[in-house]
Amino acid sequence: MTTHPPDGKVIVFVGPCLAGLRAQRRRRLLRGFEVRPPVARGDVLCALCQRPDGIVILDGYYYTRPSIPHKELLYAIESGVQVYGGASMGALRAAELADLGMRGVGRIFEAYRDGTLDGDDEVAMLHASADDDYRAVTVASVELRHGLERLGRRGHLQAASAEALITALRGVSFDQRTPERLRELAAELLPAAAADRLLAMLRRSSLKRRDAMLTLDAARRARKQPSVAVCQRRSTTLYFDYFRLWGLSVPLDQALAESTLHRALYLALALHPDARELVRQSRARFLLAWLATQLGLEATERAVALRQRQLCRRWPTACALLPELEVEQEARQGALQQLALGHFGDQACALQALGVGGLPDAPGDPVASIDVQRILPPWALVRTLAFTPLLPPALELAQRVFPLARRFNQWSKGAKVGRQQLAAETAKLWGCQADEVEAEGLRRGLLLGDGFAEGLWEILEALLLADRLRPPVSGYAEARGALLACDPSTASAHT
Repeated sequence: MTTHPPDGKVIVFVGPCLAGLRAQRRRRLLRGFEVRPPVARGDVLCALCQRPDGIVILDGYYYTRPSIPHKELLYAIESGVQVYGGASMGALRAAELADLGMRGVGRIFEAYRDGTLDGDDEVAMLHASADDDYRAVTVASVELRHGLERLGRRGHLQAASAEALITALRGVSFDQRTPERLRELAAELLPAAAADRLLAMLRRSSLKRRDAMLTLDAARRARKQPSVAVCQRRSTTLYFDYFRLWGLSVPLDQALAESTLHRALYLALALHPDARELVRQSRARFLLAWLATQLGLEATERAVALRQRQLCRRWPTACALLPELEVEQEARQGALQQLALGHFGDQACALQALGVGGLPDAPGDPVASIDVQRILPPWALVRTLAFTPLLPPALELAQRVFPLARRFNQWSKGAKVGRQQLAAETAKLWGCQADEVEAEGLRRGLLLGDGFAEGLWEILEALLLADRLRPPVSGYAEARGALLACDPSTASAHT
């Protein structure tokens, strides 16, 4: 097996399938890769912000943490990243997404792809923490099948006995399939010699480990190339906005993980006096782009590429934080906006035409209405605001606000500020009544939160705590002043 490093950055999510290897051999296998723990929901999105050439999924969480969604992997593929899967969770996802561009490697992947295996629990297992080298606590059914197959080929076991043991083990919950339980079942259902050989074989070898090595080798030999056809792009991640709000909340500095894109820009919307107008402009740009697509107008790839280069020159912080596909989508939205303006002559006529496009009737300005904001993708607002002068001071403020809030929560053992108190304090800040805070928050683009991403009340609580707890050394007052002094009148990335 070759040990040359891959051509570009390749991120590998791995855990128990390489557990038990000697340190030297493990280092040799993973040389040249960026190694991360078993994958869970949100991890691939964060990895894409590092602009990798490839991603390898071997192990992933399934029981104790939310598992990796298919949408994240499709998003990576659409970004032009080669995504490989094998051994465990990677084999399962690769079989499910093989027709959409994910590359599977190994016998476990092939068994899922061909229908020989069809249950998630075949690869599921419990394991120890990273401090204990992800040591396996239970036995995966796929390993048992592999061991029984080898015994059968050597003439040490009848097929009926092997099938009886597999059926018995699969009747046990995957988190209870311990080596001790397997030993008991093997003693009941197999001849004594075959049971001993099976247990010894499972201790010595692992199909998951073999497949993991093959997958790593395939990733090493690969060259960067588009993973899917262009016609598939921008369609499979249509309903992905809440995942992006949650998973693409990447920190500018990993050491200050509280300072994230989503949190920082929500702070700006809560504080800045021009927030409502900024939100209105962002919504108008999104609606114009949507209108262009309804009219059948298409932005040329050349126009999108030109705008993408302009975005990177003008807004380097946003382009450094976001995956390339997000920068491209923002450029495409700007190009579509210009097409709509060219078609109608000006923004007023274009927005007036939106009344025929099925938007809800609302008194006053339809673009700024709460009803319209609720039906528009929240991620589109966050992404567009990232390409404005607000982002750098907002990130700086977030680096001051959220550590203070975290320290308070540690001190108070998780106690929360009451909703009524938050509403009263915020009403003073915004110049509205306490019972109007939620409506004003929506006008400012602050969603109420839905479990994926923090919303209005979480942001307001952090802001209130920072106001009360700010020590002189924190730099909070200076960072807040810099944000409020920021002039976003030239904020549009598309004009």
